[in-house]
Amino acid sequence: MNFYKVVKDNVIVGACSEYGFRRWQPKHRIIVASGPDDVEVVDYGGTYYHDDWMADSGNIPYEEASVTEITEEEYNSLIDQLDDGTIPDDGSLDEPVVEEPAPEGTEETVRKTAAQLLQEQIEAVARQIRQAAGFAGSSETTFVASKNYVKGDIVVIENTMYAVTANIARGSRIIPNLNVTATSLAEIFNSKETRHV
Repeated sequence: MNFYKVVKDNVIVGACSEYGFRRWQPKHRIIVASGPDDVEVVDYGGTYYHDDWMADSGNIPYEEASVTEITEEEYNSLIDQLDDGTIPDDGSLDEPVVEEPAPEGTEETVRKTAAQLLQEQIEAVARQIRQAAGFAGSSETTFVASKNYVKGDIVVIENTMYAVTANIARGSRIIPNLNVTATSLAEIFNSKETRHV
């Protein structure tokens, strides 16, 4: 088994083994695992990285990076150092870590836990995504399609019925007012374009 480090803009962004090798399969038009002879990209954390020594079918979107072989010891060391995105469940996030000034008129300090700070950051990012998608000031959110939908299909999300207005691939975002529109049973049965599935 060979091991590799992924370097982008002089920063080590990942480490992988040959198990991270991927290539394009024309027959089924999908990305599949590959061997070292026909590798096109390496998959690290859901991002595909490509180096000049790899093949390129032109079908896989990737980021340019340097992918070089390293020893297993280097690999293990890098994996320990890289943030894998997991959140500890040992209760450490519930310990107070920040004291904010008290609201005016009180003498108390507000102590926030790491979990509260993370939740605030998640909500701030969600607001930015809604604004970028054109939902400024809206409580609408986005969802991920669990299957392929075609124009005219009906999807129910959080007790709201939506008519699909544009084809949506499995794993893509379902965005109210962009590729789906809120609808009702009456509108569905009166519509000629709606597919009753």
